[in-house]
Amino acid sequence: VRVVLFLLLFSVVQIFSGKRLMAQPKKLVYEEKYFQLSFFPGISTNGLYSADFYNYFSINLTSGLSAGNHYFELGVISNLNIRSTSGIQIAGFANIVGSYSFVNLTRYEEKQLRESGVTAELKGFQFSGLINYVREDVTGAQFSGGFNINQLDVYGFQAAGLSNLSGRNVTGVQLSGLVNMASKSMTGFQVSAAHNFTKGSFIGSRLSAFNSAGV
Repeated sequence: VRVVLFLLLFSVVQIFSGKRLMAQPKKLVYEEKYFQLSFFPGISTNGLYSADFYNYFSINLTSGLSAGNHYFELGVISNLNIRSTSGIQIAGFANIVGSYSFVNLTRYEEKQLRESGVTAELKGFQFSGLINYVREDVTGAQFSGGFNINQLDVYGFQAAGLSNLSGRNVTGVQLSGLVNMASKSMTGFQVSAAHNFTKGSFIGSRLSAFNSAGV
């Protein structure tokens, strides 16, 4: 009887311990590497799990995947960073900051991760042949042959062959071949061939075929 009771008690403790463990948010720990060389995502000096590393200097002979970069990253085709990035990014095709930031997380874990201050922003400079994409804020400058796309605020300078698109506020300068958009507000200077647009207030100067604000 004592053995049976002990086994039952042990089972109950294990069940509740497991529930408490499952309730804990995932804590993502990243390693720092001074230099990384990549041939393809997953085939690099950081091994198969290249997304687990922050690199100080990174060279991607085709496309690279990392948690983020501190100083310099060059991608012949593209650079993909899961978390925030600083310094200089250069890509023949695309720079992407903030992709898959909350992959494989439950809604509760994602909420905990956001509350812990995890960000996916750019502080630095981006150069690309077609697109620069940042999931959160940009502080610095972006240059693209096609598009600069940011979901939150921009503080600095944007130049694009086609369009600059910001999901919230822009403070600085936007230059594009077709369209500049600051979804909520714009403070600074805008120049485009077709349209400068903001739904909120505009403070500064702008030049385009069509300009609109407060729509």
